[in-house]
Amino acid sequence: MMNTKGSKLRSKPVILTLFLTLWMGSTLFSLDVVLEQSYPDYDPNAYEVFWIGDDTVLLNVPWGYGSEIILLNIYTKKGKIIRLQPEVHDEKDYYTILAIDQEQQKFIFNFRVENSQGKEIKNVYYEYDVASGTMTELVTNIEAFKDFKKGETYFLDLRYYFKYKYDKNARLTSLVKWDRYTGNEEVVFVQKQKDDIFIYNVYDYDRFRNVLLAKGEIYRSYLVPYDGTTCGEPIETTYTAYSSNRLVWGKYILGFGKISAGPFIGSVALWSSTTKQPQEIPDLYSLEDNNKTKLFAVNHRTNQIAVVGFYDRKKFESGLYIYRVLADGEINDDRVRYRNGPSTSAEILGMFNKNDKVKVVELSKEKAVIDGQEHYWYKVRTRDGKDVWVYGAYLTILE
Repeated sequence: MMNTKGSKLRSKPVILTLFLTLWMGSTLFSLDVVLEQSYPDYDPNAYEVFWIGDDTVLLNVPWGYGSEIILLNIYTKKGKIIRLQPEVHDEKDYYTILAIDQEQQKFIFNFRVENSQGKEIKNVYYEYDVASGTMTELVTNIEAFKDFKKGETYFLDLRYYFKYKYDKNARLTSLVKWDRYTGNEEVVFVQKQKDDIFIYNVYDYDRFRNVLLAKGEIYRSYLVPYDGTTCGEPIETTYTAYSSNRLVWGKYILGFGKISAGPFIGSVALWSSTTKQPQEIPDLYSLEDNNKTKLFAVNHRTNQIAVVGFYDRKKFESGLYIYRVLADGEINDDRVRYRNGPSTSAEILGMFNKNDKVKVVELSKEKAVIDGQEHYWYKVRTRDGKDVWVYGAYLTILE
């Protein structure tokens, strides 16, 4: 039986300092991180975090007695609790988020129940539609989800997934895109020879910038160009792959920094692909737990990150923290119109001059073709703090 509650959660969001730049000291690359919202009382020991839409974060309590899934709208400050009740009080339940389609706002999860002796008595799969609030039990095409628990599978959405494949005879590894409905496989990357780079796990995929974050031998981390069909040459980064890593701006890796704030607690930082020196987010910490792989979540379109962690090294205030990562941009032409929306039909608010500096906030949902060029529209922040839209052909994102 399913019990859902659509109401305001106990943890009401508090806007700490909207769009306040938090970076301290000299910057290593052209990024700023601003803290947008804070939701107290979420325990980093308990919650995993995912984006399930531009305005909704999914928080999962993966195991325990009375585990649950929370859907939190970060703007309306309302949430819904999804809780499947065990039939007996002493039964232990487990939730695993398996696949998310952020554009359709749907996700698939596994619900498993053990009795007091630790014997499995229930193991079912559900697809949940956030918009309609409906849940459907899945009984076919679920074999791929069993591999997910082994840490060998990364889902692109509800249908396609990446998995590595080992050829015993050739002793070579391939990265394969599978279709769980048809069973068809599409090889996207092949190790050329035994001593060459091989990719056997995918952590994240930024479809707006066509980049995979993948793990190779000896826990090395790679950025892999991927155009939806084939992979380009992997680029080794200076970041050693651990459990909870995500891409930011298609080039930077969100992971753990250097400052240890206590047993198993480390600073949260952005790493560039070219330097071992991280850019730590001041006063933000999380658990360095290799058993939990969803401590960070990134919305690649809006460049927002969600972290279940601790804020302030002295107070250690636990909660969910929403940041936005802003890149430096420069206008590359004269008399460039900026508008109140990502369209040529949107109202013109003014004009930029060549070499004007801006902060780049987010991308449009789709590319647009204008004068034979295809680019995203970009929301940018002007020097006086206004957010406006400019076409990507006239914007250079600075390295």
